[in-house]
Amino acid sequence: MSAYKRIELKLMDKELIVKALLAAEWRPGQFWTEDMIEVHDEPVNLVGYTNDGRPMQANIIVRKKHIPGSYNDLGFVYNKEKDSYDMLVSDFGIGNNLGQKWLDGLGLSYGKEAVMDTCSKSGISESDIEWVVNDDGSINFEINVGDNGAHSFGGNF
Repeated sequence: MSAYKRIELKLMDKELIVKALLAAEWRPGQFWTEDMIEVHDEPVNLVGYTNDGRPMQANIIVRKKHIPGSYNDLGFVYNKEKDSYDMLVSDFGIGNNLGQKWLDGLGLSYGKEAVMDTCSKSGISESDIEWVVNDDGSINFEINVGDNGAHSFGGNF
């Protein structure tokens, strides 16, 4: 039986985590769909290799049947002390199927979704945001507002 690891993340918004999961490729050209991601207000048990309920519980779950070759579910559980979500993944899940590259991509997708969400709430159109993916995988963005983009600001992650 593989043990779950709890990885502390700085992802604070449940809806943005789901959007990031939908946007991040878990294999080249392969994405999860909304019906593959469970979202629960109260955490529910994860399922292990032999379809046994594990004591680990999560609020956001991608079941192992949606991760080809995975032996266990992938989960995200709310950490009240840190006011953010932690990822719950087995050694087999992260090492054999998803990997560090996927985890980095999830963080970038979350950052991009957070910028778009903030802009949307501020009345800034997605078309006013310019994105540049750098050679190292980081993302720069510039937001142009006002007449002909008279005011701009940006950042990177």
